[in-house]
Amino acid sequence: MSEIRLVIREQERDWSGTMHASCADRAIAALSADPVTIDELEAAVARFAKPHGDSRFFANLSPSLCDEPYAAGLIVIDLSARLIVVNSTYSSPGTSGEIEYHDGNCCTKTLLPYHLADDWFISSNGLDWQATADERRRERSEQAVLDVRKVFYGQPLLEFVAREVLSAFARRDQIAEAVRARRAEEAERWRADDCDEQDDLEEEGEDADDLLDELADEPGADEERYGDLFYDALKQIHAAWLLTPREDLGGACPREIALQQRSHIAWDMQDRCSQWSLQHACPPGLDEASHAYLQGGFGTHELVEYYSLVRELLWSCWEQLAELASSPLGAERLASLAAGDFLADEVPRLEKVREAWLDAPDVELHGRTPRSVINRERARLPEGVSGKEAIVDPDCPCCQMLADMPGPAFWHLDGSGMDDEFAFDMRHRTREAWEAEQQRWEEHRRQFDAEWAERTRLGVTDAHATRDGSPSVWSRSLDIDGKDDVPLGARAFSVGCNLAELIVSLRGGAEREQTEPATQRQIEQLNRDFGNLREILQSPDASLIEALVEPVLHRCQETLAEVASARPELATKCEDLAGKFSRLLDPPPQEPDWGPDDLELPF
Repeated sequence: MSEIRLVIREQERDWSGTMHASCADRAIAALSADPVTIDELEAAVARFAKPHGDSRFFANLSPSLCDEPYAAGLIVIDLSARLIVVNSTYSSPGTSGEIEYHDGNCCTKTLLPYHLADDWFISSNGLDWQATADERRRERSEQAVLDVRKVFYGQPLLEFVAREVLSAFARRDQIAEAVRARRAEEAERWRADDCDEQDDLEEEGEDADDLLDELADEPGADEERYGDLFYDALKQIHAAWLLTPREDLGGACPREIALQQRSHIAWDMQDRCSQWSLQHACPPGLDEASHAYLQGGFGTHELVEYYSLVRELLWSCWEQLAELASSPLGAERLASLAAGDFLADEVPRLEKVREAWLDAPDVELHGRTPRSVINRERARLPEGVSGKEAIVDPDCPCCQMLADMPGPAFWHLDGSGMDDEFAFDMRHRTREAWEAEQQRWEEHRRQFDAEWAERTRLGVTDAHATRDGSPSVWSRSLDIDGKDDVPLGARAFSVGCNLAELIVSLRGGAEREQTEPATQRQIEQLNRDFGNLREILQSPDASLIEALVEPVLHRCQETLAEVASARPELATKCEDLAGKFSRLLDPPPQEPDWGPDDLELPF
């Protein structure tokens, strides 16, 4: 029997009724959207079951509490206690799994993944579950519900930034002197310990003494902020903001609050990416009035953008003080300026800086604004783009092949530009875990350095090899030439990787805008030839492929010969790649036909 009793409990009201057990399983999967009311749960179920007209998913439930098992058993979902009771002979859903999507008419074979937050508890005790629910409700009611974003983005943050930057600015001369001394020490140590690197610099026309002066002196205005003398001072203020416990956060520090739900939101975002890929349509997002949107935790995208926002506020405040100090009247005013007076003027100014930064389109975000990226993640919606929009380098054959693939591409922020310190780390909740990870990486580096030193001594630093074991001409790209039973698509992609490395060598490391016109024409011809080959190989007409593929392969080889003639230093790569084009359609080797009389069997 597949009917089941379902109980859904809100904070002030209970609902119960019977429905198909698979529908109850979808209700459990919908808890991944963190609903707190039955209406929010109804909306979240649309992830796993297409709404059918005006009918409600939980239409069979009525305001009551009846927990008597029916047919296949009982399922209780207590939204306030974050408790799930499963006493069912139909299924045994867990806090993660896969659910068949219902298209409004029937179940499909499309399996959609889900992950619930860590604080959900599943019990199989269908008799005494109310005692467990009451205890969990009592514990959760003692946890204050905080609007943490008012602290993270509002007056508390801005006052902290203004007050701490003013304090640091008063010590700017001591800070600058200490940084210059440290840089001079580092430069001297570098010059003493790394003579080989100095020789390389001198061969390239750089003088080590000039480098020492460059490291010791204050960077010019055109250099990045991370080279500024006061970068570390502002970084320390940022770290202090994240690591200092606050009463308005219930005694927790901002970093602790920020990381509480990051893992859960990351899983939910990944599940929505999978759903989009499987169903070829963007899944439904959270309503902006829902509790999970308004009071939910921080995901990776918001944490990355928040890091950049705090740095922008810190630098803006510092530069405001520097501008004030640069004029005689301003310097005199600054000398007598009290912290309270400064905050009264600076906090409203920083509010405007914050709003302007959040609403400024960013080329690194595909032209999106930080606010829109943050809000989209809060709604649990992936950042999807077409394959063509995802192309990083229009001259890269690998990018072009990826653009040919069906379905959306997803981009993610990962925090790779954030300072590598515990305060800014997003993966480890405790300092002990972070330090253990640092030790593992240090051990990995030591082992790699030792292995590389031994490989250098033996003269085997090339990680690639050809069919006969000799060093490969390809040092930075996939090379599967000679591998047996590799599908044609994978072989074509390997050739595309080698072609991409050849194009990088043709450019000489220059950006596209700086490439010589003749070289750019060669690059474009190589891409046209390879594009023609890809188009033919993707054709469903076997006779068309047979008729056209040989001329196209021949044209690819001709262009490579032209490149080799114009750039002799790349001739080896061109010849190797031309050979791969000629072998691209070779059939895989046949398995030996071992007969009963063979004496040497392959086992």
